[in-house]
Amino acid sequence: MTVTNLLMKKYALAHTPTEPEISRWVEETEKLLKLGVHQETAGARAAEIVFPDAGSREYDPQAEDVVDLLGAAKAEKGRAL
Repeated sequence: MTVTNLLMKKYALAHTPTEPEISRWVEETEKLLKLGVHQETAGARAAEIVFPDAGSREYDPQAEDVVDLLGAAKAEKGRAL
């Protein structure tokens, strides 16, 4: 499963996130983590900031955790370079 699909599943997105949106989600999440925000809360807050439709679909409680998503996003971005 791609990072795009994982983010859509995790944050109940109605749209397919773009590469710039994914990069911004990573940046916002990491910024919040550095401030001491819990990883799941940081990811959710970043999703609300970056994805205007976050939570517009049914949430999947079995979705990947934020640390795994960050790693996958970074790895996928590295392969695209």
